[in-house]
Amino acid sequence: MTSYNDEMILTVAEFAEMFGTEKCKEYFAKYKKLGGHKDTTITTAKQKWHIVEVVKIDKKNLYRLAGERDEEVERKHLQNYSNCGQEQMPYKEILQNIILIYLKNPNRKPSTTYRVLARDLEVMSDVLFFASEKITIDEQKGYYKNLDDKYKKYGYVMFWDAVNKETQRIRKHIESVVKDMKEKGIIRHMDVVNAVSLDKFGREIHDPIIVSEVCKIDKMLKSLREKHEVTATDIRYKPKNLSVLAYKEDEYKYLQSLGYEYVYDAVYIDLIATDKEIQNYMKDSLVMDFKKEHLAFAYQKAVARENSFFNDVVRVKDNHKLQKILGGKKKSEVIKGTLTAYDSILIDDLLNDGIKQEKLSKTYATNYKESLKTIQDVSDEKENASNN
Repeated sequence: MTSYNDEMILTVAEFAEMFGTEKCKEYFAKYKKLGGHKDTTITTAKQKWHIVEVVKIDKKNLYRLAGERDEEVERKHLQNYSNCGQEQMPYKEILQNIILIYLKNPNRKPSTTYRVLARDLEVMSDVLFFASEKITIDEQKGYYKNLDDKYKKYGYVMFWDAVNKETQRIRKHIESVVKDMKEKGIIRHMDVVNAVSLDKFGREIHDPIIVSEVCKIDKMLKSLREKHEVTATDIRYKPKNLSVLAYKEDEYKYLQSLGYEYVYDAVYIDLIATDKEIQNYMKDSLVMDFKKEHLAFAYQKAVARENSFFNDVVRVKDNHKLQKILGGKKKSEVIKGTLTAYDSILIDDLLNDGIKQEKLSKTYATNYKESLKTIQDVSDEKENASNN
């Protein structure tokens, strides 16, 4: 069973309510099963989730959803779902071979994160890598201020829109390829926790720690969060909060008592296939091939988002959970979505939303592509020809 950080288990009733059409919901209410609506409902769920499967728990059939997509997939790509992987990730083979070459390097890191791996593979530029570390608005503003002017050509909002979307896309695609390579018996792959200590020269040493040590640390950090009444979200997005600062101080003292500077989730990856079982390619051309394919793919998605702004009816979010708690009518029974994002735009929203301004001007897709091209340092074919 493929593992994802984000997943949920639904009863058939919950699955029908969340993804079924009105006819499907009526059918389920009458017969307590999906019947002929099952395939259509699963396709709808797969538009939003990578994994949609039936699992048996306590002798009951339930639905497992895992790996929420960054962007909803069109239904036509899911009708023959088993054959559409190449269209969703056209550079899959290139990325797999870049990873194979990396794994043959004896000096590589045995355990890492997907984001760091993307940088080490060189498919993520330094600018994209370091920008993706900036979480809060203040951090992002400070980083952007110190950038070279060439990265600011298409503006602040376009820069961060490209950084946020493409960091996640590259990370998830690497994760997908790595897991596929594991299933094919090419690599060994497992989740680990790395603890960072310092050698006598003050250099960081990153090593996986045993499960019993991880459990002990998790239990202590949980109690510290409870003590300071902070959540993981607070720690990530409110670093200057007094309670977060107090928590971080106690966390550091505890980890120091174990001989660690900090700990983090990582993955262990090792090559187990023989040379006869894999094929090698030149690294430099592969990295540039990847970046060009990735840029073209990202541009295609940006065009789709721009077109959707003008053409697709904005969905009315399902409020069935609140409706069950507070009563009243479901939102879908009160109002139907009839307007596009363009039709329903408000002047205040437009003034404060640079992305909507770009879409309204029909410059979003082009500027998104050009901004990402600069961030990833991808040259045009024409530029390369003139330089030669």
